[in-house]
Amino acid sequence: MRCASCACRSSGAWHALQGWARGRPMSVVDRLLLAGLRWANRQRFGLKLRRHGRLAYLESRPRSGPTLVLLHGLGASKDQWGLAMFGLARQHHCLFVDLPGHGDSLYACAAGYGPQSLVAELEPLLQALGDRPLVLIGSSLGGCVAALYAARQRQPVKGLVLLAPAGLGEAALGPALAHGLSTGEPCFGYRNEEEMERFWRLVFEQPPTVGRRLARALAASGARR
Repeated sequence: MRCASCACRSSGAWHALQGWARGRPMSVVDRLLLAGLRWANRQRFGLKLRRHGRLAYLESRPRSGPTLVLLHGLGASKDQWGLAMFGLARQHHCLFVDLPGHGDSLYACAAGYGPQSLVAELEPLLQALGDRPLVLIGSSLGGCVAALYAARQRQPVKGLVLLAPAGLGEAALGPALAHGLSTGEPCFGYRNEEEMERFWRLVFEQPPTVGRRLARALAASGARR
């Protein structure tokens, strides 16, 4: 995971992130350091934490031109964009949105877990912007949500930027989640080699081929997370 500020590479916050990535639980001090990092980034780029219904998002000062709406990937949050992306807030009106069930956003489980459901949760927030033109910027799962929203054409979408979009349609995502919920098996993670291979078949068109030793190491890493 990349840090939202290069300045933290020499700080305790960066070491906290490294430890978390290795599977070490975050201590109270780690959490305080990361909370301080988020606060510093928000102050640096003039971002305000706001809510609309169940969604939480960071908003920059309104400016002329289109609104840039940034949608993160699976398991990420509004605070995990890098310096270059946060820097857009200095010249554009930006919304860094927590997708439902991520970050500070709430989620109604009865609504479903597929991309179409995420689009439906996002729609009221974007409609509240009125006729202001939008540029949707989505990474991974956020790219899938951005593309589906733009396809609806219920609001002027001036631009669409997809960063490694997930490409998981309802046909693939819905059954995978339903199976995981009914069996208790991880949907998008893995604890052993078999689960890792199933996960890769789901998210890759051509799953990578790795040696058994590397597969065991990756599976062990997944189990620690």
